[in-house]
Amino acid sequence: VGFRNSDDGGSSYVFALASQILTWTDTQITVEVPSKAGTGTIAIINSAGDTILASSSSSLAVDYAQLNATYDVGSGDYAYQTQHINDDGSGGYVWQMFTDFDSNTAAKESFIRAFDSWRCETAINWTIGATTTTDVVASDGINIIRFDNGAELPDGVLGRCTSRYSGCIVGGTDLQWYVSELDINFNDTTNWQYGPTLANGAQIDFETVAVHELGHGHQLAHVINSSAIMNYSLGFGVNKRVLSSNDIACAGDIQSRSNSFTPCGQPSMVDFDCSTLSINESNLAEAISVYPNPATNELFIKKSNNSIALDRIEIYSVTGKMVYSEIVEESVLEQKLDLRTFSKGVYFLSISSGINNTVKKIVIN
Repeated sequence: VGFRNSDDGGSSYVFALASQILTWTDTQITVEVPSKAGTGTIAIINSAGDTILASSSSSLAVDYAQLNATYDVGSGDYAYQTQHINDDGSGGYVWQMFTDFDSNTAAKESFIRAFDSWRCETAINWTIGATTTTDVVASDGINIIRFDNGAELPDGVLGRCTSRYSGCIVGGTDLQWYVSELDINFNDTTNWQYGPTLANGAQIDFETVAVHELGHGHQLAHVINSSAIMNYSLGFGVNKRVLSSNDIACAGDIQSRSNSFTPCGQPSMVDFDCSTLSINESNLAEAISVYPNPATNELFIKKSNNSIALDRIEIYSVTGKMVYSEIVEESVLEQKLDLRTFSKGVYFLSISSGINNTVKKIVIN
C-alpha cells in the first residue's frame, strides 16, 4: 500500500510496512498510516513496485506527522513512536555549538530565536551549553550545532538534524524507544539571511531552516504543504519563522508522552519554563501592549517607553505564512495597523527588537 512520500513532495510513494497492514480483503484494506506519508492519494502497487494496480479517488489529508523508529524484532520491521527523556539530569537535553558556529554572531542569534520558538510553544526542555571543539556529526554523546565543511551535506540540502535512538524490550514484548542524541548540521556555502531582516529572492532564510530542523529534533516529520514549516523543501526568499497550530499540536503530543512516560526506566522530560529566558526577551514581551484583541478594523501596538527600539512587525497566518511585514520607525511610540483587508481568524503577531523577538496571538473578527 503506497502513500505519497512527504520527503519528496509526493512525487513518489512510501509503502506501509507489512506489520502496518492490519486486514486485507478483496473489498477493504485496513492499514496504519506510515510516518513518512503525506497528503495525497493512496495506491495499491504490485510487489515489484513499478505498477499501480488501483488508486484512491480521494486524497488523504496529513496535517502533521511524527518520526518513528523502525526495528526488525525477528518477524519483520515494526514502527515505534519515539519520545524525549531527561537526558542531562536537569530536565532535558543540552546542545553545544561548535566554536566556529558560536563565533558567527548572526547565525547564533538566529538559531536561538528558532530554539526559543519551540521551547516557549511546546515546553521542550532544550538548553545551550558550553561550546565544543568537536567538529563532526557522530554518535559521540554531543548534541552538536555546526556548519558542515565543504560538501558534507548533499547538493541542495540546506540543513540536517540527525536523531539517534536507544531502546529496550520491556516485559518480553514491549519495545520502547527514546531520543539519545541530536545533531544539527547547516550548509556552509548557502547564501543565508540570518535576520531579523527577511530573506530576499537571492537568499535562504536561516531562521526558517533552523525552525524546520529543530522540528525534526522535536520528532516532527515532513508534510506535503508548501506553506508549512515542515514542508520538505524551501525556496529562496521564503520566510516561515512562526510555528503553526499544526506544528504545535504535533509537538505537543510528543511532549505529552515525553513528560509522562519513562521508557526503559529513563527519567521523563521536565517541561521547560519559558520564564527563564533572558531578561531582555522577557522585558520585550512585557513592554509591548497590543489592543484591542480581538480586533476588527485596526490594531494598535504600543511601547511602554521610547527606549525600546522595535525593528519589524510581521503577521503570520495559523499555517505559518507571512501575510504582513512592516519596518517600524524607532521614534513611534504607538503603531496602528490597518486590518480591513484581513480575513477573519487567528493570526500570530511577531515583533522584533534587535536579537529579541516576541510573538502574540491575535484574533481578527
